[in-house]
Amino acid sequence: MSCKKCTTILSLPNDSVQLLVFASHEYMVEKINYHVSFKINRENSEFLIIYADLESFLSEITSKNVFTPLDLDNISLIPMESDKQISFGLFKKAKTLSYYLNLYHSNDLKWILDNESIIIYFQPILDAKNKTVVAYERLARGVKADETISCHQKKCLMQQ
Repeated sequence: MSCKKCTTILSLPNDSVQLLVFASHEYMVEKINYHVSFKINRENSEFLIIYADLESFLSEITSKNVFTPLDLDNISLIPMESDKQISFGLFKKAKTLSYYLNLYHSNDLKWILDNESIIIYFQPILDAKNKTVVAYERLARGVKADETISCHQKKCLMQQ
């Protein structure tokens, strides 16, 4: 018997046209406000309503290297349809920005596995004393749908 949670592949909600964004500290909300290019409705300092679909928003956040892991864990999002009103019940659907970024990046992994888009490199391991190859190390890299090489998120962000 298998667990449904363990065998279900989650995906990003794709029906949202606006995002309710809030954080544990006001400066984090201000940071989002400053660094995104989408239309924003800012009624107060505690939350933002961003008019963008979730995938576009996450793509923009990923392209900027300004959010720390602490920021990502303390900024929360609620994807909403355009006619949805903000209510207390809506807040139980909130997830952290790091949760949504992990989902966003897992789409690449799912595509790589589904399309068997993996490149294997062999790197020789040398004996410096004898100057001979003693073994080979295999390195596997995924090629994403846009034909870029997949790598660990932190490492990729440092290369940008």
